[in-house]
Order: sequence, then C-alpha cells, then structure tokens
Amino acid sequence: MTIFYVILSLWRMASSAKPSGVVVWEWEERKGLWIPYEVDVVRFLEGSSLKLKQKLSRNSTVNLGETDPKLNCYEVDLVNMEQMNVMSGRGYCIFLHILMFH
Repeated sequence: MTIFYVILSLWRMASSAKPSGVVVWEWEERKGLWIPYEVDVVRFLEGSSLKLKQKLSRNSTVNLGETDPKLNCYEVDLVNMEQMNVMSGRGYCIFLHILMFH
C-alpha cells in the first residue's frame, strides 16, 4: 500500500497553561507494522470522530476519499476502529493515541 505516507501527525493547539500533545492515527499494514496517516487524513478522522462523539453525526463510517480522491476505496469505521478496502474487502486495524507534552 503506497498511497499512505509516513508523515508527522496533527498538532493540537493548547494554551501555554495546559499540556499539549500530538494526535496520532495509524493503520496496521501487517502484524506489528503501524503506518501513520497523512496529516490531512488525521484532521479528517479527528473532525469525524468529534462529530460522532458530539452526536452531530450518526454515521460511524467515513470514506477517506473525502480527503484525497486516491483514497476513495478506503472506509474507516470509527466505532470498531477498522479500515476497509471496499474494492478488495481487506480490513485493517486502526489505532488512535495522543502523545502528551508537559
């Protein structure tokens, strides 16, 4: 899978009085090999996840083609934390973590 690039993930803005951190979304290409999503995809997944948590959206599945047409065959289920290639039917685990800085 060459359509995903290893790029730094999205920085979350925080005031100087609060700890800040980096949000990292990754997908597991194969056992033990986690690939970070591109920054635009991270922003999209964060926004979609926030809408779902705030109940502004009922749809837990989003299409990555909304960030890049080349990714149109990939859907992400934000509840089950899975990415699916809708063309091949192959599924991948996804993972979200936040690296905090104090």
